[in-house]
Order: sequence, then C-alpha cells, then structure tokens
Amino acid sequence: MIDKNGLLWGFTSYALWGFFPLYWHLLASESSFEILAHRMFWAFVFYLLIFVIFARGKLVSLLNQTKRDWRFSSVAAALLTFNWGVYIYAVNNGHVLESSLAYFINPILNVIVGVVIFRESFPPMMRLAVLFATLGVAARIVYAPAFPWISLSLAMSFCAYGLTKKMLKIPAMTSSVLEGGVGALPALAAITYFSALRTTAIAPSVWILFVLGGIVTGLPLFLFSYAAQRVPYSLMGMLQFIAPTLQFMVGVLVFHEAFHPQDGIAFGLIWIGVAFYLGYLGSKFLRRFPPETE
Repeated sequence: MIDKNGLLWGFTSYALWGFFPLYWHLLASESSFEILAHRMFWAFVFYLLIFVIFARGKLVSLLNQTKRDWRFSSVAAALLTFNWGVYIYAVNNGHVLESSLAYFINPILNVIVGVVIFRESFPPMMRLAVLFATLGVAARIVYAPAFPWISLSLAMSFCAYGLTKKMLKIPAMTSSVLEGGVGALPALAAITYFSALRTTAIAPSVWILFVLGGIVTGLPLFLFSYAAQRVPYSLMGMLQFIAPTLQFMVGVLVFHEAFHPQDGIAFGLIWIGVAFYLGYLGSKFLRRFPPETE
C-alpha cells in the first residue's frame, strides 16, 4: 500500500515549487542580491524553529557534528545559495522558461551522476532519456540567441547539491539547519549592507514578503523530506516533473514569455527524454506495485 499522506505531501511540495515564480516575482522591484540575502537568513530562522519544535532538547547536537559534516554542509550551502541566486535573477528578469528547462534536465542529469559516480545500472530506456535530453540541450545552445547559462547553471548546481546531500550521513532536518547556519551570518551582513545603501526604508509589505520567503523556501523541503521517507522513490521520480511543468505554464500563460519554434524543438526533445525516463520509472513502479485484480 502507498502512504496516501506521503503522496499528498510529495505532490504538494512539487506544486509549491512549481508556483515559486509567482511569489518571487512579487519582489521584482527589489535587488536580486538583497532578496537572496533575506531568503537565506529567514530560511535559516524557519529551519531552526522547526528543529526546536520537533527535536527539542537536541540543540546541543548541532554543535557535535564532525568536521566532515560541517565541510559537506558548507559545500551544500554554497551550491544552494548559488542556485537560489540564479533562480531569483531568472524569475525577476523574464527567464522563467529557462529555469523550468533546468528542472526538466536535472532528473536526467542525476541519472548520469548515478551511473558515472555510483556505478548504477544504465538500462536502454534511460540511455534514450539521456540521449534526447542531451539533444534538447544542444538544440537550445544552437538556436538560443544567447548561451543558456541559466538553465545549465541551475541544473548543474542542483545536481551537485543533491550529490553533496547524498554524501552526508546525518538526518535531513539537522543537515538543513547546518546549511542554513553556514549562510546565516553572511546573509545577515549582506542585509545590513543593503539596508545602509537604501535611500528609503523597506515598506512593511516588502518586509512581510522577505520574512515569509523563509517559510516559502523551507516548507516544500520539509514536505519533500516527509514524502521521500514514505513514498516509493520511483513514484517520487515521476512527481518531480510537476514543478518544472507548472513553472513552464506560469512562464508562458502568466508572464507571457516568448515561446519560439526553436524553443519547441529544444523542449520537445527534452520532453521525449522525460517520457522515456517516466516510462522506465513507471515500469519499475508497476513491477513493485502491480494493480490489484479481482
């Protein structure tokens, strides 16, 4: 039996990520660097509050992590900060389609990492998925008016972040607090710096959006962590395409970003790769959970 609550939280986490552009676009008038600094700081505050609520009496354990855990957490924090910064820039500068492309590529990029680094199996359908995704990226590079650095930066940084997290051997909640703690002081310093540069005070509505940005950032991560422990990984693999699909729709239907025929070629090839990827995961899922017969 599949945990229905786990499935609901998994779907919700990806749906929230899918609508991320709508939230960050509310802060489009603010500097991307200032938004990033606030996002880092308030996300840490949210992580810490959740940790205190669900792991009361264990705050001391945060200081008892090994040097290796701190090093990997620092690397993860740096990768995530870079990823967040590029994403915020993309959303607030009319590149939502570019960002959605990244998260169509990312799952297939994870497959490549699994094969190359962890020597995981590479069945034919996955090879086709990687082939078509590669052709799609190549088409994007050839036909795009500029090098698609946003898509590739987001995909590669998040893939590297996932790899770093996989190397960590500590609970996800602890890991999140450590990552947030590494970036909290630099973020607070940046907030102070940007505040000093301002000629006018931050409007209360903007402050609210800055603070809520920590919840908007942290909540999907915790829902995802909850779901990942209760839902088959193959099913989570299929759910993850909800986010870029919704982002793509937001970019085209809400922000009215241009979608040219050459974009259709690039996205079309990647979607074919995604179809092979989903087909492989679907077959694995059905083998593990065959439909009930009367």
